[in-house]
Amino acid sequence: MLFFLKFFKSLERSREILKRLKKRDIYKFASETLVDTDWKFESEERIAADVYSCAINDGTDRSLNLSDIRIVTATNTFGLKDKNPVESVRFYNKNNIKSIFEIFLNVVNSSLLESFLIDKEQVSLLLPSKFSERFIRAYTPDANKVPLIQIFLLKINRLMH
Repeated sequence: MLFFLKFFKSLERSREILKRLKKRDIYKFASETLVDTDWKFESEERIAADVYSCAINDGTDRSLNLSDIRIVTATNTFGLKDKNPVESVRFYNKNNIKSIFEIFLNVVNSSLLESFLIDKEQVSLLLPSKFSERFIRAYTPDANKVPLIQIFLLKINRLMH
């Protein structure tokens, strides 16, 4: 694949990325922090700039550059955004033999199957109140800078809360 990419100047950046992957020269995971999903941010580049400015203002180490910090945000949900997934689950009475045979024989007619919902308090008292979470993850191309980024991302996290 790399052989064919050398004929196209416009794909030079792609070729460099593939070379780095082949040599396992990839970004190192530095740190992650959990933030509220309601927290609004301008961009991942802005978070990286905040981490960098925190490092500059701290003055402990000047070797960290803005290009050393790569931020990725990820939101995890149950597939329903902020909705409780239990509210979407339909329950069936196991004592209704007719329904069991219909399901087994794939002769499903929704009007014949008697489904019902259960209040979340009846399901469990241990259900969470939030159904999504957002992570801020920091990466760096230089493994030596991982401890610095960890410290400053932690400081930024404290400022956000």
